[in-house]
Amino acid sequence: MKILYYVSSHGYGHISRSYEIIRKLVTSSAVHSVTIASDRIDFIQDNPAKISLRKASLDVGVFQRDSISLDIDVTLQHLEAFEKNKNSLMEAEAEYAIQEDFDLILSDSASLPFIIGIEAKIPTIFIGNFTWDYIYSNFGKYNPNFSVIANILKIEYSFATSAFILPFHCPMDGFMEMHKVGLVGRRSNLDKESARAKFNFNKHKKYFLFSFGAYGLKDIVWNWESIPDDWIIVCSELAGFESDQILNIPQTYYPDLVRAVDFVVTKPGYGIISESIYAETPIIYTDRGDFAEYPHLVQTLEKSHPSSYISQTDLLRFSFSECIAKIQDTDRNKLTKLALNGESDILALILQIF
Repeated sequence: MKILYYVSSHGYGHISRSYEIIRKLVTSSAVHSVTIASDRIDFIQDNPAKISLRKASLDVGVFQRDSISLDIDVTLQHLEAFEKNKNSLMEAEAEYAIQEDFDLILSDSASLPFIIGIEAKIPTIFIGNFTWDYIYSNFGKYNPNFSVIANILKIEYSFATSAFILPFHCPMDGFMEMHKVGLVGRRSNLDKESARAKFNFNKHKKYFLFSFGAYGLKDIVWNWESIPDDWIIVCSELAGFESDQILNIPQTYYPDLVRAVDFVVTKPGYGIISESIYAETPIIYTDRGDFAEYPHLVQTLEKSHPSSYISQTDLLRFSFSECIAKIQDTDRNKLTKLALNGESDILALILQIF
């Protein structure tokens, strides 16, 4: 089986989880190869057998000023330009899929690959926890053109042969066939003590990992003087987040860092939530703008993992004490356990259906 796997270029969450799925797929003798098509292929640093990389972008996503604020106007401009050129892109991708003789097309989470599949007569699978029509329909209150585009995308999604739905999912009613799968995400092979030793963490200090993904934290004024002496702010090459009070740990396997720290400080996104759950590291989360996925992430997060909300005002002051107290008071026995190992679920479903 030759698989063409389209991955959204929006942030890092799509490519990080998709790569975990792909690594699982190529362990099967039934899978001959997987071609990853994305603008985020630079995220992949190794060179595994049976996997090839191809630069391509089949969705717009949402443009962001930084990781906690959206740029709605720029998003619409790019969406409208994409729609104008969509037919030629679809035809070129369908011709490529036919020439390369792919047996299956997967998409996390663009809608256009399902039209490509119809054109190339290749079955298709959606993988994700939201669809872009759901995100853009929420923006219709800012400009009606978002609603028009959302309706187009919803039709495109309906052509998927099947849909594999991840945890933390938004409403999805446009697919003909749906299967719920377990959590997908990167994970560390280290226990907590070994991870802390890897980074030479001091057992008498609390470590807070600031994890704000692909878009960084730009032009934000932080109250560095308010950080207690026994708290250490940690990041790994976070754009725009600079101070001599930050412990920056570059070029490391990120799930090991998530495992090592005491708390992850973030805006809710699928990738960092899944990695924190696998690492068993509590989350302090803040707002991320009017992104329709947010309430669904937060709702499941609060039911299934030690976590606490912090306002952006308190975030800038590093006022974590109340969040820490809430997390420490969490009765973990009352938390809902999520289904894990979604990568294995997906491989099993593909082998069963196709």
